[in-house]
Amino acid sequence: MTIQKELKNHAFAYVVLCMGLVITGLLYVAVWPDRVALRIVSICLTIFYIMWGIITHIHHDRISWSVVVEYVAVGSLSGLLLILLTI
Repeated sequence: MTIQKELKNHAFAYVVLCMGLVITGLLYVAVWPDRVALRIVSICLTIFYIMWGIITHIHHDRISWSVVVEYVAVGSLSGLLLILLTI
């Protein structure tokens, strides 16, 4: 499947993802030197990304354990890196 077809077929899912990333990015900047708040925003972003991936794949009947593990792994690694930035 080409990128254009992927974006066209799943436009709403990608709009939700982009909105979530922008909102958490703005929150990250808004709470900037408060380390506890930055960690909370990082955890919320991680949870959002994992849930977005799982729900999107359930909606399109393409869910499997490997997809769940992939989203949990990538989301957790990304969240950990954001948290490590606040140390």
